Amino acid sequence: PFNLNKLPNTELEKHYANDLNLKIAERYLYSRSHIRESLAPLLNLDPLLIPLVALPNKPPFLEQNLGYLSISHCNDIILLGWSENPIGVDIERSDRNISGKLLLEKYFLDNKNFLTNFKGEIIKSKILDYWLIKESVIKLKKGNLFLELKDWDFDEKNFKSINKNSGEIIESKNFKIDSWTIGIANKNISSRNKILVCKQ
Repeated sequence: PFNLNKLPNTELEKHYANDLNLKIAERYLYSRSHIRESLAPLLNLDPLLIPLVALPNKPPFLEQNLGYLSISHCNDIILLGWSENPIGVDIERSDRNISGKLLLEKYFLDNKNFLTNFKGEIIKSKILDYWLIKESVIKLKKGNLFLELKDWDFDEKNFKSINKNSGEIIESKNFKIDSWTIGIANKNISSRNKILVCKQ
């Protein structure tokens, strides 16, 4: 959450923050320091010594072969995903008010499931679910969300996202926890594998 105590940052992170406006700089420093704090027990390192490269508006990564990261945030919480394999995560409040019709027409019109299986308010929930999946997959691929959103279909039953152009398949799923819905894309997701969620 965004209401925890402030923690120390590296000198380089402070330097990057100097070029941001005040509100964005505060969120940048807050998120990076708490990412370090969260990773410290996992990596058995002092938070400030973790080789985290997390520039403003760029995907974060860990040096020294310490795994893969993905971060996402909505208006009240930050989500950090870590894995030994490439990972993408996305989070939104489950009650987010979205324009289902607008998103349907712009990004999902070619997906027959939305036209035949879902109606009314349910379609908004499904669009949010699929949006989170698509964004997590594109984050894993380090792609462009708005250029590639239409390229991916989601097979909800088999936990897979399929690229309609290349045929590439990436394991992915979404789930709800408390007030939020999370999308995750990773090599080792299936109905049998557990995802560990730690909430501060």
